Amino acid sequence: MKHHNHKAALIAVTSNNDIFYDDGAKGGLYWSAALHAYHVFKDAGLQVQFVSENGEWGIDEHSIIPSRLVSEEDVKEYNDKEAPIHKDLANIRKASDIDPSHYKIFFAAGGHASLFDFPEARGLQELARTIYNNGGCVAAVCHGPAIFRGLDDIAGDKKLTCFVTSAEKEMGTSAILDKFHLKTNEQLIKEIGAQLVTPPEPWADFSVIDKRIVTGANPASTKSTIKKAIAAVFES
Repeated sequence: MKHHNHKAALIAVTSNNDIFYDDGAKGGLYWSAALHAYHVFKDAGLQVQFVSENGEWGIDEHSIIPSRLVSEEDVKEYNDKEAPIHKDLANIRKASDIDPSHYKIFFAAGGHASLFDFPEARGLQELARTIYNNGGCVAAVCHGPAIFRGLDDIAGDKKLTCFVTSAEKEMGTSAILDKFHLKTNEQLIKEIGAQLVTPPEPWADFSVIDKRIVTGANPASTKSTIKKAIAAVFES
């Protein structure tokens, strides 16, 4: 992949890090969504800045336990506190401190916790809107598309995918969303009038690009989503 000198991307993450799961584990940033995006950006020669609405972040504790959705390799990098991504996460900034003119891509990483703050995250939404209107790309994966709830002006006429309701049911999280009175990604997308593109099955790599908006259905779609975003901005 070509290197793009002096180009930069924002990785937006949720500020919510409260107890979410029935076993008492906290929700938060879904680790692989940030990690895989970070590596694809870095491999393409982009600088990366992490951002959240208020400058805080925390990890989704289920996303750092090996499972059919979480690889041993990803967990190992989380536990390696010398890994470069940890230095950049420690340098996370709040949305109001970011100058969007320095960035060509805005990427909203996932995690169920995004459903708490992304729909009303006016600072993050303004960054995404400005980057898009400046000719950049807005991308989101998994629960990250919740950011579009306040971006109907740029996303309302687009085709979007997301972590779908059937995946919530299979994962056993539908009842948790109901408990917290959270809307699903599908509901949020339909509320802005966008066209929902349902993945053929919930867990495989599936990403959609419409103009300069790219969405992925799940954490496994992160790499393809970011590659499409980079191509849309730098290689078109």
